[in-house]
Amino acid sequence: MKPAFTLIVLAIVSTCFSQSPALDYNFYCNGKAAIRTGGGVCSAMAIQADGKILIGGRGGENVNNSGYCIVRFNANGTVDSSFGTNGKVITFYGGSIQSIVVLPDGKILAGGFLGNVMLAKYLPNGTLDSSFGNNGLLQPQFDGIRYSYCYSLKLQNDGKIVLAGNVNGMNALVARFLSNGQFDLSFAQKGYTVLSSAYIALDVAIQIDGKILVGGQGIGANNFLLARYLNDGSLDNQFGNGGIVLTDLTDKNECINSITLQNDGKIIAAGRYDYTPQYNTYFKTAIVRYNSDGSLDNSFGNNAIASLQFDAASADPKKVLLQQDGKIIVAGDYTDVYHFHKPTLARFNCNGVIDNTFGNNGSIITTQFGDSVSCKSAALQPDGKIIIGGYQVVKLDTTVLYYTDSFVVVRYQSNATLPVTYFNFSASKQQQSVLLNWQTANEINNNYFSVERSSGYNFTELNKIYSNNKHAYSFTDVQPLQGTNFYRLKQVDKDGKFSYSQIASVVFSDGNIFVVYPNPVKDVLHVKGFNTSANYHLIIHDVRGNAVAETNVHNISDYAWNIKNISRGFYYLEIIAGNTISTIKFVKQ
Repeated sequence: MKPAFTLIVLAIVSTCFSQSPALDYNFYCNGKAAIRTGGGVCSAMAIQADGKILIGGRGGENVNNSGYCIVRFNANGTVDSSFGTNGKVITFYGGSIQSIVVLPDGKILAGGFLGNVMLAKYLPNGTLDSSFGNNGLLQPQFDGIRYSYCYSLKLQNDGKIVLAGNVNGMNALVARFLSNGQFDLSFAQKGYTVLSSAYIALDVAIQIDGKILVGGQGIGANNFLLARYLNDGSLDNQFGNGGIVLTDLTDKNECINSITLQNDGKIIAAGRYDYTPQYNTYFKTAIVRYNSDGSLDNSFGNNAIASLQFDAASADPKKVLLQQDGKIIVAGDYTDVYHFHKPTLARFNCNGVIDNTFGNNGSIITTQFGDSVSCKSAALQPDGKIIIGGYQVVKLDTTVLYYTDSFVVVRYQSNATLPVTYFNFSASKQQQSVLLNWQTANEINNNYFSVERSSGYNFTELNKIYSNNKHAYSFTDVQPLQGTNFYRLKQVDKDGKFSYSQIASVVFSDGNIFVVYPNPVKDVLHVKGFNTSANYHLIIHDVRGNAVAETNVHNISDYAWNIKNISRGFYYLEIIAGNTISTIKFVKQ
């Protein structure tokens, strides 16, 4: 039985197109920036930490030499001439970039295909990074596979690279590489796996527990496909049916194009369905929300599904995004019967109901730029503005009807006033503690931030930090967990409404994670994290560096040290094991 779902029909005629009130007219030329890329088709985009915008796909200098191309715009929409040659890098004449990832060190990873899967890693200025693959390029070989394609790349917290794609035009491909481009042999024993029950994998997401989620299309092109993998590359039997979830909507060309994860572990998938060429029907957009175990979340939409449809035109979703307030943005490509393209945005409330306060009854169709601007990807800026990347066909000469293509970026305002706009949120390892820092650009009606930590899905509150006039905050976690610590901020308004920040993480992977508690301490200081087979020498120093107490520890994991006779003040505990010294600050009451 196919699930019932809400169908939201937006009847569109030429006189009632949205006038796109959300366009950001401060962005270059009335909200749009472009660069000529002869024969170009944009497929991917990413935003750097400094606000610069990368878009990539197939492009070049003219229609005869287009290929593996990436360009960069400044945050204001001007072309960044410091990148490549006049803002453009053409690595090959042939092939196409399908996914871009900005790495923590500012380097750029691009994935696509040139006959087969091709990965390229660039330095921040656009030159190839020789430390990756073969002088910056990697074309991996998959045993027994003639053709391979990459459609999505994601970066794990440990720096490993996960790829989703297709092999031989028949089955889904999931692969993982080390940061230097070599296959990660701990994943499926050879670095990749082929899913025979799926036709294609178009997007990939990394859960906070490290599990890998893939979205695409099942065999026969008749259902949404989700698959989840464990860290070792095996399917997760705790997800769906043996690691696989198939959602059948209408039996007509259904496919997940984009997935994203909520902070509570729920999964949002956006895709298209219900296309029958012989009957001249059009793609519709479906948004499905799943629980963390792969079951449908029936609190969303109608039986977990909401839908968007235009009259006499296709609504082909390309990217699903989550705002800080939990509302869902779907960016896509509007195509009418004449095959004219226009970028579209739609916004849904957290419960799956269309947000009628956004655009024209919940959607925006941008008509200002003519009939040839497409949307192929999208991203959210930290201030809530929406950026889409695509391409535009431009007529250069009316006498010969000569057309060329341009990579295009369009930016929209968000008509939702965010109570807090984050400028930065970071977590950094400080010896045996974790320092969290964040700044805000503005705060409206903000009450406090709840600092939350998790080693999986369940976050617990560590502390409350109340709003101040400096817009700069910090918090130190003095007792981090062994393994990966995930941190987020829950921003709470004065009226009780709340939203979440992005998640930051810190890994304590060695065996010597020392924790002191309580801190401040009155009488007995507990020191936790010793290796029972090792010997340790413990010294307490005052702020002048004088040793005020010493002891030796062995054959225990948790030591209770009576320091009742030490005076009140700040102290440093030095833990010495061989040539390794760890220092932890504490307060004696």
